[in-house]
Amino acid sequence: MTATTTALPVRADGLHAMLPQDGAAGTLVGRVWRTGTPGGPAVVALRPEGVFDVSRSFATMSTLLETDEPARAVRSAAGEFVCTLEALLDNSKAEDRDAALPWLLAPCDLQV
Repeated sequence: MTATTTALPVRADGLHAMLPQDGAAGTLVGRVWRTGTPGGPAVVALRPEGVFDVSRSFATMSTLLETDEPARAVRSAAGEFVCTLEALLDNSKAEDRDAALPWLLAPCDLQV
C-alpha cells in the first residue's frame, strides 16, 4: 500500500467489514488470483492462520460445492499458505492493487 491508500474498514469488534458477524468462526471459502508459475485463479479456505490454497483438492469452486459435505471436505483439505487475510483484503481493491500479490476474485467459476 502507498501513503495515499487506506486499508479496508475495520469494525468495532476488530474484524474487517467484509467478514460475517461471527468473523471466521464458520467455514469460509473463496477464490483468489495467484501470481507466479503457475498463476491464475485458486480456490482458497480462510483459516485462523490465514488464507490457504486448496485448489490441489478442488480445482474449481464448483468441484468443492458438488462434494457431499463441502464444509467438512474443505476443512480436511491440505492447503498451501497464500497470505494473511488482512493482506488479501487490503490488496483486493482494484484501484490500489499490487499485481505481484494475490487478490480476491468473484466466488463463482463453473456452473452447469
